[in-house]
Amino acid sequence: VDASTGELSSPVTKTVTDDVQHLVITPNGRWLMATPAGGSTVYSYTIDASTGDLGSEVALDLGPSVTIASIAVDSSGKFAYVSDPANEALRQFQINAQTGALSPVGSAVIYGTGLVPMGIAVDPKGSFAFTADSSGNSVSMFGINCANGSLSYRSSAAARHSSTSSPAIT
Repeated sequence: VDASTGELSSPVTKTVTDDVQHLVITPNGRWLMATPAGGSTVYSYTIDASTGDLGSEVALDLGPSVTIASIAVDSSGKFAYVSDPANEALRQFQINAQTGALSPVGSAVIYGTGLVPMGIAVDPKGSFAFTADSSGNSVSMFGINCANGSLSYRSSAAARHSSTSSPAIT
């Protein structure tokens, strides 16, 4: 974006390995994380602060049994979370401040209740993560341990449908 006119410049394309669908930028603007549609790899790219160009790629393949639906980063930029609907799980990672590489934090949080986490979001203060659970028509809330990034289940709220209104969280 041209700072004086507000006009968009020509796009610069970065070729990546997979069919990227989900993107998130760390709060400090240093890393772009990308996940492919239904894939099992999380890609981290450096972002040039002056040009916005993407730098080298660091990839973490989570294995053939994992299917990533979405990714979120906490407000400190230290932790990333991915939803894994194939295993009814959430996976938590620490972000390496020097390389952008992800390292697992503990084991995956397994729902075990038939809920399938699809979307994930972290509140602005970095205290809670929320997931949209497709098979249960609900939203689940998790506490975030700010010291190590681990998640702990807190509660779920069912979405309620009526013939006269949009879905509501109750």
